[in-house]
Amino acid sequence: MDSEADPVIDPCLGLEVEHRASCRAMHFWHQARQGRDMPRLADLGVIEAPEFRHNLFVVAVGNGGGRFLIRRSCALLDGLCHAAAPGRPLADVLGLPLGALVLECCNNAALARRPFLSADVLTLPEDIEIRYRIAFLPLSDGGTKVDHLLGVISFRMNGG
Repeated sequence: MDSEADPVIDPCLGLEVEHRASCRAMHFWHQARQGRDMPRLADLGVIEAPEFRHNLFVVAVGNGGGRFLIRRSCALLDGLCHAAAPGRPLADVLGLPLGALVLECCNNAALARRPFLSADVLTLPEDIEIRYRIAFLPLSDGGTKVDHLLGVISFRMNGG
């Protein structure tokens, strides 16, 4: 694919020393595309890399009712649900209100067939703040329909 005509822009492009998991995943996703609109799930050997095990996960798309089921988890998601997360709906693992925001991000990435990044601060009762950053990167084994999303999440809690 001609990079000048490529409609998918890497927001981290040019940031050579970027340590955020979302930017590292975005760089990898762009490399894995190999000229296609989206990489295939099989192209993602990076999931095995130790530096991604904490934040990187895969969700399956098209499970009815807008559910995005965790196919491959990461240490962060497993820690949130105090058990292995694969097979569980992502929104259920994250809980409210973060789960609802994540569901919207998943829907946007799947429908647009483009990466979707979001960062915000959620304020919970007792003045607890969660600063989160999340990205969903579409994957397609057939090249047209999104069948999985590569997800990357990080957050920090303050207060309480």
